[in-house]
Amino acid sequence: MKKVVSTLLLAALVVSLTACGGGEQKASEAPTQASQESKAAESTAAQSSEAKKDDEKVLELGKKVEFDTFDITIKSFSIVKDADGKPALKYVYDWTNKDKKAAAPFMTFGLKGFQDGVETDNAVLVMEGVDLGIGQKEVKSGATIKDAEGIVGISAIDKPLDLELDKLISMDSAPYKMTIKDLSSLKK
Repeated sequence: MKKVVSTLLLAALVVSLTACGGGEQKASEAPTQASQESKAAESTAAQSSEAKKDDEKVLELGKKVEFDTFDITIKSFSIVKDADGKPALKYVYDWTNKDKKAAAPFMTFGLKGFQDGVETDNAVLVMEGVDLGIGQKEVKSGATIKDAEGIVGISAIDKPLDLELDKLISMDSAPYKMTIKDLSSLKK
């Protein structure tokens, strides 16, 4: 009986080692196949990137932008100053919740500013003449909040400001874009 059990264990060991040995050959082939798939994915991504340039989404003042769970309309822009006298872009917007659950507008989208290709500072949370609290209110499904306010930092008032509006959390970012060429024309 011991010989039979020993023989079965030996056979199981040989089969296990053979299976592991075969895996090494497949593992050496796998990087080649994976690198070919990676190159194909990179090529597809590059083509998609070029296609997005042609299909760029345009952000227009007063025009509704529709996302899957909400709509937003940027209604106006103006220049305000923080406590240190630095300029910022104030924007006023309407926001409609199309989701089944309640949400606060400021948790659903981001409006980023770029000057000279570098994102501007958005760290200002309190600014005279700007009420960020409106966009922090919870909005139930189907409801609209009007005249909410937000800010985008400005590095230099004499340079164009590129704006990008997108969902706050997005796996396939394709922001709506616009450029304000003359910020000084927005001063109060």
